[in-house]
Amino acid sequence: MSNDDPTKSIDSTFNSNVTRRDFIKVSAGTVACISLSPMLFGCGSSNDATQVAGYPIDSNVSTTLQKTVKLSQSFSGTIAAEDLKNIASYDQYGYGVWSDGGPLASVPRNDIMAAGYTGPAGTTPLNLLRFFAITDIHIMDKEAPSQLFYLQQLNQFGFEAKVTSAYSPTMLYTTHVLDAAVQTVNALHKQHRIDFGISLGDATNSAQYNETRWYIDVLDGKVINPSSGAHAGADTIDYQKPFKAAGLDPSIPWYQTLGNHDHF
Repeated sequence: MSNDDPTKSIDSTFNSNVTRRDFIKVSAGTVACISLSPMLFGCGSSNDATQVAGYPIDSNVSTTLQKTVKLSQSFSGTIAAEDLKNIASYDQYGYGVWSDGGPLASVPRNDIMAAGYTGPAGTTPLNLLRFFAITDIHIMDKEAPSQLFYLQQLNQFGFEAKVTSAYSPTMLYTTHVLDAAVQTVNALHKQHRIDFGISLGDATNSAQYNETRWYIDVLDGKVINPSSGAHAGADTIDYQKPFKAAGLDPSIPWYQTLGNHDHF
């Protein structure tokens, strides 16, 4: 499948007829802390929710104390750096295949206390509060010509193509992944009250206005138009279509810190 025609849908499958939309539904249902780290301008969001569908996740949500998401390590070949944009070829090499992984245990960190610390004898640990943390969301205007992955594909100086961390297919869905993470938090909040949330920085990829607006609007539950420029494929391409964000439960206060991508 070619990515050259922006008017054609490229909702190719990962594995066993699981689309990227399905992957977001399932994976966000198992991970409450989402980290996107691409090395990385446009339109804002609309408040008109008429005829705009949401993007629901799987109803079964878990924390990482219960299970994680694991990437398959069985690769039958490699993709050249300059061909990273050819997402349709990922399956044949085993890329993009995910499964459930084991839990991450909660481990007491006595090692960060004073030397010899063991804790008072005869005490019973109690939960003081519950909070969620998200970091490096990197909401991205994938159509902005300033994004580094365009320079990577041009490979003008012969070394850019090898900077593989400049590109990931997830860049097409950054607003959707954040929305899925928010829905996960909301579902967990219904099970056990969450007292607050904190975002640890790099909310946006390029510190652009529209990226910042998308980030806030996802958390506020507004309609997101996740494209800029001519909005090519807004009626046909999955990741270009407007969607209604779920919005973080208003009873959960959240706090934002600054990262190096957020200074402007």
